[in-house]
Amino acid sequence: MEPETEEQRSRLAHRSWQERSLRSTQPPRLEDGRRLIRVFPEWVSCLPLWESYTENYPFERDVLPLSPELQDALEAWNEHWQDRDLDEEIPDRDRWVAEGGELVARLRDELGDIAEVRAEFGG
Repeated sequence: MEPETEEQRSRLAHRSWQERSLRSTQPPRLEDGRRLIRVFPEWVSCLPLWESYTENYPFERDVLPLSPELQDALEAWNEHWQDRDLDEEIPDRDRWVAEGGELVARLRDELGDIAEVRAEFGG
């Protein structure tokens, strides 16, 4: 999908630059020293959290300093996505996307200054 607006093109260029920066540092860090945690559902994982270019692809429970309640909520959100046939549309998609947005906000709050959290679902 091609970006349609200048803002979308700028965001895509920034993310591309971030990816190059992450690949060039060990451990991978953004220019401000924070980690980049990506949120998207997957069939092979319980937590829908990912950190490219590390052993945390995907994350296991208790690797990040997250409350057990948030980890449980993230697992339930991912399980809702998994609880369908591969080619079937997710039931209550709008509600699921909204819930994912709320979880991303909680992640940003709990991770504070250690990570940028990027939502890569919905849209």
